[in-house]
Amino acid sequence: MARKKGVKYKNPLLLLIVVSIIALFVVPPFYEFPLNDDWGFYDDVKLFLETGQIKFWEFRTTNNIFTVFWGAIFSAIFGLSYSTLKFSVMFLSIFGIIGMYLLLRALKFKAWHAFFGALILLFNPIYYNLSHTFMTDVPFIVLTIYAVYFYVQGFNKNSNFYLLIGTVFSIFSFLTRQFGILTQIAVAAYYFIYKRDDFFKIK
Repeated sequence: MARKKGVKYKNPLLLLIVVSIIALFVVPPFYEFPLNDDWGFYDDVKLFLETGQIKFWEFRTTNNIFTVFWGAIFSAIFGLSYSTLKFSVMFLSIFGIIGMYLLLRALKFKAWHAFFGALILLFNPIYYNLSHTFMTDVPFIVLTIYAVYFYVQGFNKNSNFYLLIGTVFSIFSFLTRQFGILTQIAVAAYYFIYKRDDFFKIK
């Protein structure tokens, strides 16, 4: 009797999503007290929902514009609370893990190498810890990952569409933390050094 060959699991992305959800929700977001400095960001969302204004505080250096809008969207659906805002970052964190996998694949890493590379980000102590707070760190990292991913795809595929999406994510990252401008500077430098002759050939 012939032995059946085992099914070879070639796409680990679904497994990565499941592992990410389980790992992050081991620490549930449903508690009503601040962690680190996210009490200040909570107040920013509350102020925006009540007045439509975003205030820049002297004691804070981050732009925090994207984060306020992101938190406001979740608060409009589920109600403003620390749990809601922390859940919004955990949700974004999972997409950051997916984005890291996609970025590594775009950089020609094998699927399982990209899988373990994404797990390194997931279980990085700083990333994992801050995924359970309403701070700007994780949103900034996630937006930067997707900016770089779409820029890489834009260069690989000679596509203005991907480059445009990458620029949008880069702007969002800048609206979270000022360091986001460095992504655009890096892309401009790459163009200047390697792509000057191809600038008008990209479609």
